[in-house]
Amino acid sequence: MRENYAEGFGISVDKVYATGVPRADIFFDEEYKSYVRETLYDRYPYLKDKKVILFAPTFRGNGQASAYYPFEILDLKKLYEELHEEYVFLFKIHPFVKNKLTIPYEYADFFYDFSSYREVNDLLLITDLLITDYSSVCFEFALLGKPMLFFAFDVEQYIEDRDFYYNYFDFIPGPLVKSTDGITEAIKKGNFQQEKIRPFVKYFFDDTLGRASKNVVDQLIIPSLEDNGEEEKLKDKTTLVPPASRIELFKQSFLEEDE
Repeated sequence: MRENYAEGFGISVDKVYATGVPRADIFFDEEYKSYVRETLYDRYPYLKDKKVILFAPTFRGNGQASAYYPFEILDLKKLYEELHEEYVFLFKIHPFVKNKLTIPYEYADFFYDFSSYREVNDLLLITDLLITDYSSVCFEFALLGKPMLFFAFDVEQYIEDRDFYYNYFDFIPGPLVKSTDGITEAIKKGNFQQEKIRPFVKYFFDDTLGRASKNVVDQLIIPSLEDNGEEEKLKDKTTLVPPASRIELFKQSFLEEDE
């Protein structure tokens, strides 16, 4: 796996450290998870009464300037009719996407646009089913052991244009669907191939689970300071005081959402 990162960033393999993903450490902090869930449920009480589907695809296009998502590929009416009694459906669209989603008023008790909510990992904590495509969000969600669908209606074209380091059809830890009918049928049948999740997590995270932030500090930051003789210099400098806990950081970001 280190070889793939080295190729992707144009660096040598010895410069790649398998530390894990620091932002994923929150999934092993039970106090944080509980606090975030309670806070989100208090603010959005409609999330408590039904199962939550999070729709979080990546963008289409060649980059930020041309990014879009073809919302017309989704049959909102069918999704509503088939799923609204048991689920609510949240959209978390990539921030690069320029074209805006319009939710018809008659479906406003089912579809909710959370695209402006900054931290997708917080939303994963109250999500029962993730629908994504080629987004890296599947890695974090896999740590929760919950079901996923991969709505990759354009997978052949995507492979031709951009390709992957892995065989996409074997790689994904959940069913591949290509239409609204495919989404609703997979949900109704409830066969989400969850047996693929554990080996997926083992392969991509190995023994870094819950320790990635510490790994980054121990393997990268401290050695870098020592090698450059910066440790002594920093003693005389004013230091920024970090938040006392992840919960404090969450509170700060939540307040920023209101501004």
